[in-house]
Amino acid sequence: MGSIVFTFVGKDRPGLVEKVSKVVSDNNGNWLESRLVKLGGRFAGIVEVDVSSVGQQALLDDLSRLESEEILVVAASNTWSEPEEKSYQCTLSLLGNDRPGIVQEIAAAMADRKINILSLESDVTSAPMVGSLMFTASAVIEIPKTIDVHLLEERLEEIGSQFHLDIKLEEEP
Repeated sequence: MGSIVFTFVGKDRPGLVEKVSKVVSDNNGNWLESRLVKLGGRFAGIVEVDVSSVGQQALLDDLSRLESEEILVVAASNTWSEPEEKSYQCTLSLLGNDRPGIVQEIAAAMADRKINILSLESDVTSAPMVGSLMFTASAVIEIPKTIDVHLLEERLEEIGSQFHLDIKLEEEP
């Protein structure tokens, strides 16, 4: 057995997940893990399925045919191996006034230090008492044990000052 990871996006409508899951099921795939969400009138997901090595190409072909139903799919066989470097996970939380560049600056700080972003959820909401938009984000990051976390915290403080953000870094239990 092997796995395939794919993303899909289509206009939000009832039955969208059923169409995608039927293709997986029809190809004897086992839906392992997924993140699905409605954003901006679209419905998007990222899915990992387990499928026999013999059935992988048929599944990939059938997923690509969903485009005729206005569902865009990008898929790949999962053939890479997990890194062996020792690491630990932390949660990164952000809160502040919304403005362009926040995610890019945080992502650059992580990439510069070889820190992997495992998940990221963000939102922009109205702050009625302030009269502006508030940006919130929560990320789970994987930090190599060779990284000096104090230097990361210093960089996050700089970004927090620059963008007027409250940034918290907490080690996962």
